[in-house]
Amino acid sequence: MRETETVPSPDDAAATGRTAAPRPLALSDYPESDGKPMAETPIHWHATVDAAQSLHDFYRDRADVYVGSDMMMYYREGDIRACVSPDVFVAIGVPKLPERRVWRTWVEGKLADFVLEITSLSTRREDEVTKRKLYAEMGVREYWQFDPEGDYLEPMLQGRRLE
Repeated sequence: MRETETVPSPDDAAATGRTAAPRPLALSDYPESDGKPMAETPIHWHATVDAAQSLHDFYRDRADVYVGSDMMMYYREGDIRACVSPDVFVAIGVPKLPERRVWRTWVEGKLADFVLEITSLSTRREDEVTKRKLYAEMGVREYWQFDPEGDYLEPMLQGRRLE
């Protein structure tokens, strides 16, 4: 379903001496991928899939819980650069259906309640600083990291409440 809105044409703007208002972005304007690989290695991919599937199974009977993985999550309407793609996330109080191609916080009402990042040495700074700060600002309550290769986290799975 494409969301659209009628906007003045450039000819209308020239005739009135006013500039045309920018067209609001349609759902199809929000990219579904950031072009980055889903996981760094097969080990990271398996960890992501296993975690997402386990959470799907756990919340199977809850119509008000959405479990997602590697989905583009947009947090500022109209700005396609304002996005993040958690490895795994859970949003409580959000309808499970319909499935989404992208997540828009202004439509869903939140970013997520729980985020899990499958981390590594190469993503350490982004996961521990940049993403943690963003998730806290966006109201994510729990942030977890899993280091499947044991590169730097001890223990390999760590979680924290964000405030």
